[in-house]
Amino acid sequence: MAIKLLHTGDLHLDAPFIFLGEKGRDQRQQLLVTLDKIIEQAIVEKIDLVLIAGDLFDSNNPSYDTIDRVISSFKILEEANIPICLIPGCHDCYNSKSVYRLYSFEEAVSNLTIFTDKITQKVFPGLDLTVHGQATFRSGAGQTLNENLTRNSNTKFHIALIHGTFGDPGNLKEGSLATKQINENDMNYVAMGHSHSFARYSKNAMKAFFCGSPEMLSLEEENSGFVAMVTIHPSGEVDVQPKRVGRCHFRTDEIKVDDITDADQITEIIKNQVNPHQYLEVRLRGSCSFDLEIDPEKLERELEPYFFKLRLLDETKPKLEEIPVGSLPENTVIGQFVKMMRDELDGSVGEEKKLAEEVLRLGVTLLRGKKSP
Repeated sequence: MAIKLLHTGDLHLDAPFIFLGEKGRDQRQQLLVTLDKIIEQAIVEKIDLVLIAGDLFDSNNPSYDTIDRVISSFKILEEANIPICLIPGCHDCYNSKSVYRLYSFEEAVSNLTIFTDKITQKVFPGLDLTVHGQATFRSGAGQTLNENLTRNSNTKFHIALIHGTFGDPGNLKEGSLATKQINENDMNYVAMGHSHSFARYSKNAMKAFFCGSPEMLSLEEENSGFVAMVTIHPSGEVDVQPKRVGRCHFRTDEIKVDDITDADQITEIIKNQVNPHQYLEVRLRGSCSFDLEIDPEKLERELEPYFFKLRLLDETKPKLEEIPVGSLPENTVIGQFVKMMRDELDGSVGEEKKLAEEVLRLGVTLLRGKKSP
């Protein structure tokens, strides 16, 4: 029979979400809803084992309500006879103040194994499987792969559960994992945490994956919102598929304004991407008509109700040939600047002319109250 695993991690429960402002509280609650969805998926898919690859909590000081919610969720798996293997990450690390020392999770949930300095492997005879887990012991630092991580039990299948990032195998630094090390340890599957994007780092027959965060945590990783559904076949072949469980996600888009003559056209383009669960960041780029007035803050206010959150970045620059000279009063700063730069352009050639053009574009952009692209 094939072994079915659900690999997750980096939930960061109780994360502050300062960048979301007043919606931060909603997203903190959503993390708990997503945890429930993960538990539901494990039961529906008849998972044999759940792997949590670190940073279940955003710190070692989660609220009591959050701890109770986690225990309740884990008990649902306990009732379904689905065991859980968990490692402390770099946010909820296993130091002297660890939440895993201060609260007796394993006494509350009998199906839970937390890997520490004393517990580094767990054998599941019924699955013919051993899980080798490496706890993180210091805040902010992911783990290097333990050189002693080897097949030191008699089971057919072996899994490594670790929290860290990849580095140069020839120059291994703290907080990094080397693909060379992973392959030398002869694991069937390496379940990794720390990166918030779903990503594959497999080589040859060995499969290594970051499951990513199951819910949006920041504006840096677009490929979040998944868990990894892992199947180990009797032959040892491993299949890994991402399964979306997150509600909110971050996405970037770019709108070229070169042929746009009216701000309403920008509004319509953005409205075509309406999604109430999406944080959309739109970058306006290109050369725009001098008369095209773009007010990013106004557009955000008008369009944000259509999204979880919307951010517009105006990185446009005026079309050089449309920058007027005579129509700008000479008693204004911008009028004097444009006249001066036009005179400079008339006497320039080659690289000097290109530089003067860029200075003109940049100066007009700044003097019109826009940010430099």
